[in-house]
Amino acid sequence: MLFNSITFLIFLIFVEVGINLQVSTLKIILSANISFYTFQALSYSIDVYRKQIESTKNIFNDTLP
Repeated sequence: MLFNSITFLIFLIFVEVGINLQVSTLKIILSANISFYTFQALSYSIDVYRKQIESTKNIFNDTLP
């Protein structure tokens, strides 16, 4: 339910800016991005657990590109 609400909100923002996208295209793009972010977070957690890297003290260093 939340995913559909976020997708619709982003769709409205694109329409307001003048970019026409199909909702189904937007769902595919968002799904890929969410999956990529989840994989990155999981990889980071495993690396910290295995002590291959040190954990950061500032969470924004790893969450923002």
